[in-house]
Amino acid sequence: MLIGSNSWMSGAPSSEGPAASKGRCAPGAALLALSALLFVAAAPALAQQTQQYPNGQVYQPLRWDIEGGYSITQGAASQYLDNGWTVGGGVDWFPSPQSPLGLRLDLNYSQFDATHQLLYQSSLQAGTQINHGIGRIWGGDVDAVFDVPVGPRAHGYLLGGVGMYQRQIELTQRLLGGGYFCEPWWGVCGPGFLPYNSIVSRTTTATHFAWNAGAGVEFPLSPVTSLFIEARFMRINPADQRTELVPITVGLRF
Repeated sequence: MLIGSNSWMSGAPSSEGPAASKGRCAPGAALLALSALLFVAAAPALAQQTQQYPNGQVYQPLRWDIEGGYSITQGAASQYLDNGWTVGGGVDWFPSPQSPLGLRLDLNYSQFDATHQLLYQSSLQAGTQINHGIGRIWGGDVDAVFDVPVGPRAHGYLLGGVGMYQRQIELTQRLLGGGYFCEPWWGVCGPGFLPYNSIVSRTTTATHFAWNAGAGVEFPLSPVTSLFIEARFMRINPADQRTELVPITVGLRF
């Protein structure tokens, strides 16, 4: 069990040894398989004659995304994790130039610092001082995307879907280690002490169901590349350990 008494922090941690990973389906493996299916489905469209939109962009049935930004914690999660950062990537599929409805597959990783409240409660329960903590969330989504024209040089879109995610909490304490050290710049060596981080607890949850919904705006940069800004609301189960986030990202689509 994770250090702390709140239900958001509790749950049966998964073992991180090689044997524990047998029989578990990783979110990335499923999404890679779905990506392969998209390539097969898009093959006829790839053979079609190139079509250009009024904004100068060329229709592509498959487009890749890379993105990064700021992730805002919500609800119970905000009591234990500060706002953090997120990165991700994926692929979009639109079956025809006339269709406003498409499909997106993406993978995401987010990282957050622990709040003072989490460090304090964990220190009390562990009976030792905990100086720092990190929350990590990773997984993938399958989303429906609906294009909405907003102007001659930009278009908006709505998206929503489901995914599978894992969460990890790592708590550490700052210690001093003694030894014989050398200063590389001056070449001075001698006995001394250096601070280092010692892991007190690291707990990883099982893979849980998630859903998300959001909107974005896309601006063309070239016939095949565009800049997009996007915001989503994301909720990760289970209900008694619910994690809610609002990732706001900027990325390239090509």
